[in-house]
Amino acid sequence: MTLRTLVILSSHDYNWGRFAQIEFNLIAKQWGIPWQAESYAIAETPAKPLKGSCSPEVKKRFQLKLPATSPELVRLPRSFDLTQATSAERIVALSEKVHRPIVQNRFPELLERVLFWNIEEGANAFGQISSAVSGLIAQLLGGTEQGPSEPMAVEPVISNKRKGTVKIGRETKGRKGKGVTLVWEIPLDETGIAELAKDLKAKCGSGGTVKEGVIEIQGEHRDRIAQHLQSLGYQVKRVGG
Repeated sequence: MTLRTLVILSSHDYNWGRFAQIEFNLIAKQWGIPWQAESYAIAETPAKPLKGSCSPEVKKRFQLKLPATSPELVRLPRSFDLTQATSAERIVALSEKVHRPIVQNRFPELLERVLFWNIEEGANAFGQISSAVSGLIAQLLGGTEQGPSEPMAVEPVISNKRKGTVKIGRETKGRKGKGVTLVWEIPLDETGIAELAKDLKAKCGSGGTVKEGVIEIQGEHRDRIAQHLQSLGYQVKRVGG
């Protein structure tokens, strides 16, 4: 089976770009679609080399899914040139704001081919990338096309594949009248639960924490959280009143 190539461009090919490559390839393999992602760094001027092959955060996120010696984790960052564009069927750049001017200045002939995402720097960048990758996979599975110059939305995409069942409830006892919404039995590892907790806190505009694998969100947010989890592909079981 001949693999079609997706090129992913980021500023360093060390952190978010490498994460996007690995995330895409794992999902593509899971779904059995004939695509292979390769990530490269793109910058206006050569960037200062970063220590190691990729960021410790990327390695941590895939430690349960890939061996530590996986080529995608141990290879050094790579710089993009027109050679990679020749074999690429699609090209994605993570940041419209950062990378469009670079493509326009250095590779103007590719500008119409590049799909620019709007990944914003910060703690939620990995979650944004996961959502954008899921959206792209959904397009490829559905055979749909999206104009390459249009920024791609990074809202979670509804997946036909269920990710498992989670439970939602509310607790007020011992909370001094301030109830919390609880989410538990989440089929994710510790890192995944932490990311989901951040996502839910942002979605609800409320504080929260994770205790022994249970996400606690301050306030009554059961309806909002249930709807959001269902949009991410989870089945939701409400416990209690």
